[in-house]
Amino acid sequence: MTKTLALVLFFLAMAGSVQAQQGHPLTGTWLGDWGEDGDDRNFLTLILQWDGSTVSGLANPGPESAELQRIHLDSADWSVTFEADLVDRNGNTVHISARGTLHSIGSMTRTLNGTWTSGSGSGSGSGDFTLTRQSGA
Repeated sequence: MTKTLALVLFFLAMAGSVQAQQGHPLTGTWLGDWGEDGDDRNFLTLILQWDGSTVSGLANPGPESAELQRIHLDSADWSVTFEADLVDRNGNTVHISARGTLHSIGSMTRTLNGTWTSGSGSGSGSGDFTLTRQSGA
């Protein structure tokens, strides 16, 4: 009986650890916003996928979706860089370059926040972004 109980507990523990595996730290659906200040925010959804060698992604799935460009994760400092042509809330296409840092790596609802820049000269802009990975992702 003791061996049976020990085996049951072992398999339950293994099942719990298998459930906790999340794969690549960027894989999943991320929700948040980006903008120049606290009042000027644009909704942002990223869907990121690791294929075993590269990360690909889509921003704001739907009619105004944009494929993410040059996504890179540096595991030495958990920094993430990417570029995309996003549509702001006024309907304007804005090419952004973003750099952020992953926080709470072990959490199902880890966060990615950082800064972005766009354009040059009078059409340039910069600000911050904050994204949270959805726990069901």
